[in-house]
Amino acid sequence: MCGGGGKGTGGYNMYGGQWGNLTPQQQTTTQASPQAIGWYQDAMAKAQAAAATPWQNYSTDPSAFVAQINQQQQAAQQAAQPAQQPQQPPVGQ
Repeated sequence: MCGGGGKGTGGYNMYGGQWGNLTPQQQTTTQASPQAIGWYQDAMAKAQAAAATPWQNYSTDPSAFVAQINQQQQAAQQAAQPAQQPQQPPVGQ
């Protein structure tokens, strides 16, 4: 049994306090504000609409998922290209 409550009603919560032994006079209830209820209902409606929307592929072209190289990046690649060419090994090796 979780909480170590033993037999009967009540038990202890993880902070050492008792729970479950409150009489109706000791219990209180709260209600969300009308504004919060409206926010909840709005969020739930949007979530339900999103869940009802069928999946649509963005693209089947892999280049559509990656930003293309701009002119500055292309110029830098071209400038660095000679340094990337294979070199002859030093003489005598």
